[in-house]
Amino acid sequence: LKSRKKEAVLSEHNRSVSRVVFSPGKKLLSADTNGGLCLWDTDSWRLSGSMKPDGHAITAAAFSADDKLFFCGNEKGVLICGNTFALNNEESVFKGMKLHQSAITGIFALNNDPQILTTGKDGYVKASQIKSQYNPVFSPTAEYFQDGRQILCADFHQGGKMLAAGLNDG
Repeated sequence: LKSRKKEAVLSEHNRSVSRVVFSPGKKLLSADTNGGLCLWDTDSWRLSGSMKPDGHAITAAAFSADDKLFFCGNEKGVLICGNTFALNNEESVFKGMKLHQSAITGIFALNNDPQILTTGKDGYVKASQIKSQYNPVFSPTAEYFQDGRQILCADFHQGGKMLAAGLNDG
């Protein structure tokens, strides 16, 4: 990385920022330890949408490859999904999808695939089919369990055939 001047200081959160993730397009999602979300336009660095906190720390975040959806996982194992074009509209955010028994540690939206993969501290890797981009419905398609060991971090190869995971026991 070359040294660059600071582009912007973004200060909308009332708590510590727990996650930041760039979209494939020109967006940045920031999330905090109280569950608040902010969506930023990276051309102007203006806030283009926000969601009030629900009191649960965001532990993972990702965008869909087509830049139309964002996904956040919280410390309670709940997946939050929404449309990137209308974050201020309460109808654009879909909550309540409990996928894991503890914190979601990774979210992966595969390129050109209507599927999302999540990892959690509960030791599970779960795959869910995305049924619609405008009102996402997730249909679990597969899961893999790591013998009670916590998955603390993970990444999927974009082809979806390889998984690298960091476990709590090394």
